[in-house]
Amino acid sequence: MTQRIEITDFLISVLGAFSEKVGARFGDDPGKPSFFERVRSLLNANVEFTEVKLPAGPIEFKAALQQNPTFKEELQRKTRGLVEKLVKDARSFALEAVQHVRNARAHADRKIVLIVDSVERLRGVGNSEDVHEVFKSAETVFSSHYDKLRFTALNIVYTVPPYLSALAGALGAVYAGGRIYALTSVHIYDGCPAPGAGPTPYDEGLAKMRGVVEKRYGQWRDFFTEAQLGRLAQHSGGDLRDYLRMLRLAVARAPGLSQLPVLDALIADAEDAVRNDMLPIADDDRAWLAKIMASHKSELPSLDSLPDFARLQEGKYLLHYRNGEDWYDVHPLLRAEVRSGGNGQPGS
Repeated sequence: MTQRIEITDFLISVLGAFSEKVGARFGDDPGKPSFFERVRSLLNANVEFTEVKLPAGPIEFKAALQQNPTFKEELQRKTRGLVEKLVKDARSFALEAVQHVRNARAHADRKIVLIVDSVERLRGVGNSEDVHEVFKSAETVFSSHYDKLRFTALNIVYTVPPYLSALAGALGAVYAGGRIYALTSVHIYDGCPAPGAGPTPYDEGLAKMRGVVEKRYGQWRDFFTEAQLGRLAQHSGGDLRDYLRMLRLAVARAPGLSQLPVLDALIADAEDAVRNDMLPIADDDRAWLAKIMASHKSELPSLDSLPDFARLQEGKYLLHYRNGEDWYDVHPLLRAEVRSGGNGQPGS
């Protein structure tokens, strides 16, 4: 997630994972051999690796692709002249896999959907040049190579970084859905606040958050009061991962307690743990977040700042909402910190 991508290694990763998932679910790899084995044969016949050795088998190939930056970089260099061949092989394999699933289900028109998740988490590390290189590589793959990401009979959903819609313009028009859909935080606020005002809780949205817990564990009242659950829902800002994480942190302390529901002190401890993961905040980030908290707009000075904007979203410093319009706010657990310039007390 911290290295640049190219269309070749991206397709190898996606189709290789698809091959494994189909094999695991239906008891056999579609097409035989698997996609990783086909890629390895293609590389053996067309590429001579110099800095690293070509992995011996599909398991080793997958491990090297995930864990060996040197192998990934050389793979990208050596396969730039094999893009069309690789795309052709990927499309042939995808058709075989779709037919394999349809035969297994005895349904000739069965629709197959592949969800390629977590691509939105691509981010660079190190200096600003390295960071921008990773963001630019994602733009190139999804904008310049969009036609190579289409597969006959296979429907694919890609969860792409949110900045792509701004960088690539009318990118949604070249994909079947017709637009890029933003996965916003849960609607726990009653619309975009006026400039300078804070958001107003939306009871129906908070009830939906409680319903998520209800469906997972109907006896949640043995551990939490309704007020505690509502507090964590609000302090998560509608981010489900933070919400469930804080619940887990509080529950993990429950076995040693003689009193249930848990004390409010454990709720505060869980909030502190999530907050501390986002601290400290750099002065320039804090100034930007303060502007966003006041206006509820992106306050983006230029497209060159998009990687930093994406970083603030990925780190949960900034949450995205949609209530008839798109708007932003600082994570509730950080609002006091942002208001105080770094000298505030924990709170929302």
